Amino acid sequence: ARNAYPPGASTPVSLPSLLTGRVVSDVKPIRANEILLKFGSSGPLTPWNGQMGVFFEARKEGFNSALVGWLHPYCRIIGESLTSCYAEAAPNFPTDEDARQRGLLGSMADQMKFQAITRLLDVLPLRQWQVWKGGDLRFRRIEHREHTEEFLALREHSLAAVVEPQQNLIFVHLPIPHPDGIYNRSKRELTNDEANDYSDNLALADRTLGELRLAMEKAGIWDSSAVVVSSDHPLRLMWSGLYPSGAFGRDDNHKHPTIPFLWKTPGQREAMTYGPEFNTVLTQQLVLASLRGELANPGRVVAWLDAHRASVPVH
Repeated sequence: ARNAYPPGASTPVSLPSLLTGRVVSDVKPIRANEILLKFGSSGPLTPWNGQMGVFFEARKEGFNSALVGWLHPYCRIIGESLTSCYAEAAPNFPTDEDARQRGLLGSMADQMKFQAITRLLDVLPLRQWQVWKGGDLRFRRIEHREHTEEFLALREHSLAAVVEPQQNLIFVHLPIPHPDGIYNRSKRELTNDEANDYSDNLALADRTLGELRLAMEKAGIWDSSAVVVSSDHPLRLMWSGLYPSGAFGRDDNHKHPTIPFLWKTPGQREAMTYGPEFNTVLTQQLVLASLRGELANPGRVVAWLDAHRASVPVH
């Protein structure tokens, strides 16, 4: 698709939007197993685990689902709708033990910290972010190591999940090509080189997608599977210093509001291009239609998008 738009500008709001099929405008962690979501600009805050999202609907129709994800504590929030779950949650989310030890005041502090960091990520250039965090080379190395460890754990669980024979729906969310740069595309290996940038992590994302495809091919399920590849938010150029020199202009932040969206139907051999604008929050409904066997070829995917894209505005 050439004009796919995400439901939000950041991961905290886009991921619950994609999984519930409703545009989320705000996210408030309350305790270890509860996150409140705000739908629309003036809606009330409601518990995420009370929403009938894609996995709840899939399970109701007899389908098994697996999830491997980053940032949100998915297994504690929506684990009852899943048959398999692994999450690398952000440290800003309290654990069950944290919640027991710290009580309500501690949970409120975690919520305020999460909200503050989410806002700063959206507005601060990288250098200001590092200063705010007390950033120096030592801090960057710690961040780099943690990012690498998270990626490797998620990659391992993703490669296992996509070939589990009992699963009908598998969702994978990886923290790449997010900074810091953890991959050197020239050496084709994970490194701590300070010169690593967004392009290196983008190459790692491409390589990892290839590894997932190869695993599915070896298991004999690639050809018979529907596969969706997308992003939860567009390219954000406020992260100055992490992109190749001269790759983008000063005003390019406003020129890249769209995201990748690739849909492979079972048995598909030839590519098609979809041009009209649509909000990828529709992915939830698309996935359920695919599970029901309603999107057997690219033409049916195009017809479905044509019939539904006007129901949700793009941002």
